[in-house]
Amino acid sequence: MKNPFGKMFNQKKLKLVRGTRLVSFLFIATSIAIAAGILFAANVYYNIDTGEVVTEEIQRVTNVIRATGGAIVGGSATQDPASGYSFEVAGKTKLATTTLEGYLIGINSSDAPIRFATTTGDYYVGFKAPSDLATTTVYTWPTGYPGGSGYLLQANASGVMSWTSPAGAGLGDITAVGDCGSGDCFTADGDGNNLYFEGTNADAYEVILTAEDPTTQDYTITLPAANGTVALGTSTASYVAYWSDENTLTGEQYLSTSRGGIGESSAGWNGMVRVVNGDWGTITGTANYVAYWSDANTISAEQYLATSRGGLGANVTAAGAGEILYSTGATTYDSLAAGAADQILTSGGAAAPSWKNIADLITVTNGLTESGTTTLTIKLGGTLGEDTTISLGNYNMIYNLTGTGDFKVQDNGTDILVVSDDGKIYYKTYPLAEPGKQVLREMIPVFGFDLPAQTATTSYVQISKTIQDYPFSSASAGATRVHKFIIRIGASTSTATTTWRVYNETDSTTTATFDLALDQSTDLEKGEVYISSDVNIPTDTDDWRLDMQTNGNTVRVYQIFLAAYDEIQ
Repeated sequence: MKNPFGKMFNQKKLKLVRGTRLVSFLFIATSIAIAAGILFAANVYYNIDTGEVVTEEIQRVTNVIRATGGAIVGGSATQDPASGYSFEVAGKTKLATTTLEGYLIGINSSDAPIRFATTTGDYYVGFKAPSDLATTTVYTWPTGYPGGSGYLLQANASGVMSWTSPAGAGLGDITAVGDCGSGDCFTADGDGNNLYFEGTNADAYEVILTAEDPTTQDYTITLPAANGTVALGTSTASYVAYWSDENTLTGEQYLSTSRGGIGESSAGWNGMVRVVNGDWGTITGTANYVAYWSDANTISAEQYLATSRGGLGANVTAAGAGEILYSTGATTYDSLAAGAADQILTSGGAAAPSWKNIADLITVTNGLTESGTTTLTIKLGGTLGEDTTISLGNYNMIYNLTGTGDFKVQDNGTDILVVSDDGKIYYKTYPLAEPGKQVLREMIPVFGFDLPAQTATTSYVQISKTIQDYPFSSASAGATRVHKFIIRIGASTSTATTTWRVYNETDSTTTATFDLALDQSTDLEKGEVYISSDVNIPTDTDDWRLDMQTNGNTVRVYQIFLAAYDEIQ
């Protein structure tokens, strides 16, 4: 481009009417910037009323934004920064992962604090320096949270802050606790032997916790980690302990009968049985009889344990192998002969049980059929009578088409989805997937110009950008990768032809060539879309480009896309 500015502003070719030159210059400068490759957002316009160039898109600046006359973020279209300020934010400001450096944060006033405000209300928490500050003071905050609740923030002589526990800060003394007046209380060497507990009412009566004098050694009393009340009491060694009231333990030599004991010594009981509330004596019965309590104090025996006590009340034996014993009344029983092989015992309610074949108990519907009696056969095939869900879990459902039959899904007898025995998939009669079918996976622009490119040369000229690496993802399993070029091109005559080549710049070789006859194009100002046949391109890291030559007719190329297809095998 030779001296485009001189040609553009030559008054013989471009006249600027007085009063509109500044506006015209802005529009012309914007057009030149776009033509030179500077990308502006789509919604950029000049506002005549305010004299502004307005951009309604997000802009990204990778170097520096320099506002020498001041800048304002937010606010209205006519708002200027407040007097005395070069930068102003109207509304709330969020500084994310930002380091603020300088000597002053906040208002330039000795009484202005740094404010931490809530999202609602007019109140805030503030920090400020003293008004009589005469030297620079810097405090360094701790690097983490305190080690627990109740920690204190302390500083050393350099202003380095750290967390410490009250004990670590020397604040462990307990003053005036129990009978300890001051100093360290209730430690190994500290004072104090009595602890006073006022109780629930403030009066002259307290509970005092104290200890005897350990004259010869240390003693450790461990309180259990459980809820409850500490019990008190004293007694004689080897006596039985029992609760005499809610919190008191008492002892007695022989556990009373009211507490489950016998109230006296149990010596001399061998070979004797004592009946409850009765005298001592022996109990005899018939051999092999069942013993039971006939009343509160008497043990009796019976040959067959009665049904009222969980027995059968009689000597009942089954009549043969495999038979079932069942009750016919309160104290009567009967047996059921053994059933046939594979039969199932079913209840008759209050009547006798019976044997049933599995076919007598199962009804097969909803797409299944049955056959057989003792051995039941269930087959796939029938009419669904309700919504049916099949959950496969971690397993596959396999339909193995080993013959000439097809897998079909029909709607009222009409094929909707078909998987043929030769592996093709159809929607009605349209093939969704079959060997040789090409499926578009990805597409990228490769045209090498920002404006339509025109040529009539009979030599090869570079028409695309240089592609450095293979740009597409790999082909899916079961498919091979196929590439085509989608070209929008115009010519003034339908006899124009073009020859194209894929040129490998890395090794200076031609990878592929193809021809396009522009037989549908009759207007250079319009573009017809042509799709090439399959074209081989480098699929590694070699650099390559697309070149074009004509038969001498002028052609104009508008767009070129490289498309990647998966061809089903």
